[in-house]
Amino acid sequence: AITGLVPDLLARFQLAYPELKVRTIMARTDKVLEALEAGDLDLIIGRLYELATPDGFTREPLYDEPFAVLARAGHPIFARNRFELHDLAGYDFVLPTMSQRIGQEIEHFLATHNLRPTAPVRASSTGFIREMLHSTDYITITARLLMAGDLARGSIREVPARMDKRFRPAGLISLIVSERERM
Repeated sequence: AITGLVPDLLARFQLAYPELKVRTIMARTDKVLEALEAGDLDLIIGRLYELATPDGFTREPLYDEPFAVLARAGHPIFARNRFELHDLAGYDFVLPTMSQRIGQEIEHFLATHNLRPTAPVRASSTGFIREMLHSTDYITITARLLMAGDLARGSIREVPARMDKRFRPAGLISLIVSERERM
């Protein structure tokens, strides 16, 4: 959300409420949930993962975050007339790390479709993945929203591979405040 959804929303929000001070943080979900619980954050915009046990947060789904195959606009992959998912096998990948949930989900997707990239570069940084896409012939599979700005500007394009559109809800996470605490 921080690289795809938040910049435009924040710009419009600041026009309506110029006195409001905003601070953004990009971190793993477990870390920002701790900060939210401690009162260091007011809300989280991000993925809404399945809960093993209930917690004290309210989650409001706002959008879905599908995966996409992405490459720089001038990538040779776009010279193909037809493209099937198995055609990805011949390309180099830069992917989110396996320590990130999105990396695990992408690995599961690749295994489900018998795609085993040889020695993919793994990165926890969206900025690094963007740079690899812009400056090399690497491709990625990631949440489409992570590259929304680049897609809108046309520097990154979506490879027309038929992806199963997994339901990946994202939205607002906030602390549940009881009536008693509000008073």
